[in-house]
Parts: sequence; structure tokens; C-alpha cells
Amino acid sequence: MATRSIKVEFVRDEVVGEVTGAPEVHDISVPEDVTGAPTVLENPHVDYPGEWTLVGEGEGGVYRYAKDSEVASTNDTAAG
Repeated sequence: MATRSIKVEFVRDEVVGEVTGAPEVHDISVPEDVTGAPTVLENPHVDYPGEWTLVGEGEGGVYRYAKDSEVASTNDTAAG
């Protein structure tokens, strides 16, 4: 399956909408057939397990994701 890379920032619920200094940006691989940014990422990064929901864009067009649930159903990375 072909993939492409997008830049994302993972934010805690309590800081969504707040500027907390320089964000920590990560490159995440998503399938090429996903248009734009996926609405939900599952296990997108080893340090950020679980489901993450798109909440907007940060500085420079980086996609911002907030934690959706504490435990993911699998260990596989998925985008929806």
C-alpha cells in the first residue's frame, strides 16, 4: 500500500485551542487514498497510542489531533 507523510501535532484535551509554545511536530504516514488529513488516527505514533481525532490546524498547516480514547483495539496504525 502506498503512503504519504503528513505533519501532525498531538495535543492533550486541556490545551486544545491554547497556544502552549512551540508544538512538537511529527511526520505520520497515511495511505495515499486518504484525501487531506484523516479524521481519526489509530496508533499513529509509538509515543501516542490509541485513537486521535482531528481538531484543526496548528501553525504552518500542521494538523492537530486530540486524544479520543485511552486504549486502542489493535497495535496497528490506521487512518480513517
